[in-house]
This record gives sequence, structure tokens and C-alpha cells, in this order.
Amino acid sequence: MLFRSSRTPYATLVALLVLMHVATPSSSAPVALSEESPGVTVEVTTDEYPFESSWTIKRYVDGVRDWANAVVVSASDIFATKSKPYTDHIPLEDFAPGENEYAFRMEDEEDDGICCSWGDGSYRVTGPDGAVIAEGGEFGAYDTTEFTLAIPFSPPPPSPPPS
Repeated sequence: MLFRSSRTPYATLVALLVLMHVATPSSSAPVALSEESPGVTVEVTTDEYPFESSWTIKRYVDGVRDWANAVVVSASDIFATKSKPYTDHIPLEDFAPGENEYAFRMEDEEDDGICCSWGDGSYRVTGPDGAVIAEGGEFGAYDTTEFTLAIPFSPPPPSPPPS
């Protein structure tokens, strides 16, 4: 399974495969991953106060869902322009191989979200296969969505023959 999200618990998606055509238990049609394979995409349209907003993706450590002790995978730069769409692509190489638990958090310093009191801001996070991981805009201080990303381990390169 590629993603398992707390927002869409019944979603089952195709597993990504790295460099090999290996079947996984939840995949009936393996997909080979190439250098052109997309990673995770974060799209944000800011409200009238863009500098108050930010997003972060973190990986939970040792299965403990503790935001404060999770490892940062990627985070937004400062948003500077009102009502502007921003798009960030996080390559799969930034995520840990294997099946790991992650969380995406959209934050607003003034605790009023990015929609609808001060503009029509929104966010949308999609996975490598285009499936929506998280989306929204109406929240208070923050909105967090947990998800699982499964990236099979790459096989080690072959050893050179003895000389």
C-alpha cells in the first residue's frame, strides 16, 4: 500500500517500486519507479495574510506519533504574496525507504486558518500517484493529517567481480 491516510482510511493505492519489478502483497500490478517518478506535491493558495501560514511534513520515529519529536522531512518557505498559489514538490528521495508514518501539518499563527475570514486560501497535498493525502483551508491554529508512505528498499548495487 502506498498511502494510508487518517482522512481516507479505506483508500488502497498501488505501491511504488524502486529499480526492480517486485510485487507487494497489496499490489496486483507493480509500477517501476524511475528518475521521472514524482514525489509528494504541496499546493497552497495563501489568504490575505500569507506570512502567518506555513506547512511541515514530518516522519514519526519508532512508530511513536509525537509531533514534537518527529523528524522534519520538508517545510515551506515564508509565503510573501497575498492570494497567490504556491507549489512545492518533495522528491521521494527525501522520504525514508520502507513503510513509515508521516504527518502533514498546515499552520496559521493567528489561529484563523487560511479560509475564509481573510481570503479564500486553501491547501492540497498529493502523493506520487496523484491521490489526495490532505486538503483544506478552514481550521484554527493548525490542521494535521497523518499518512503512511511505503517506499520499498532499493537493492544494493552488484559487487564488482574480483580482480
